[in-house]
Amino acid sequence: PARILVNILKSLKESRIELELDKSTNRVKIACENALFTLNTLSLEAYPGFPEIKKENYIKINLNKFKNLVIKAQKAASLDEGRAILTGVLLEIEEGLLSMVATDSYRLSLVKENIDTGMSPMKVVIPSKVLDSIIKSEYKDSDVEINIEENQVSFYLEGENKKKNIIVSRLLSGKFPEYKQLIPKSLKHNIVVNKEKILDVVKRISSISQDNIPVKLTIDKGKVTVSMDVREIGSSSEDFEVSYGEERIEIAFNPV
Repeated sequence: PARILVNILKSLKESRIELELDKSTNRVKIACENALFTLNTLSLEAYPGFPEIKKENYIKINLNKFKNLVIKAQKAASLDEGRAILTGVLLEIEEGLLSMVATDSYRLSLVKENIDTGMSPMKVVIPSKVLDSIIKSEYKDSDVEINIEENQVSFYLEGENKKKNIIVSRLLSGKFPEYKQLIPKSLKHNIVVNKEKILDVVKRISSISQDNIPVKLTIDKGKVTVSMDVREIGSSSEDFEVSYGEERIEIAFNPV
């Protein structure tokens, strides 16, 4: 098992490591100084073969740009395995536009990027764990080729010195929410705030947060007040100026 092998290697000292496979018992010995491990292995024939990749529907996009899209969209993906389809990220292609969408039924994130492709409209749901592998990959200044098939998706990465990596995954099955119906066609109120400013205030006010107590935003003429009230601990509040002259609004958000 890969996880156990990695744990063993991490525990060993910086010294010579010897591996020996006994084909008669399908066991491998790992020796380092006075430490000895013996692990059971599986037959090579039992290991699944590498899936066939058909390059019929694929797009190419700058890897750093794709990573940025994934990071922004993935934040709203669900962690509830009971609703597997919501743990993934929807990748949708239509009319030269790549959209990535995620939702946990409470939040929704949507990011878009123009791409050059002759593909027919298509949408698939990719497991978040697979996209994590793309984000954490060591490849940077290159393109990623995304091949989309009926039941699987593959990512082809090529880095410096022509080093190549192919990641293949099954797609998530099920019906992803019709996200376009969830986005309002028009907005009744509009307020523009400095992103770093409000993040800094919310982080400070949430210092007393406990048991998912919501952060309350009160928006009034020329001012936003961020507050939190935790019965067992106390309360916190801070306000800052904004350009807003409409009716008073109160909104509560989960701080996590």
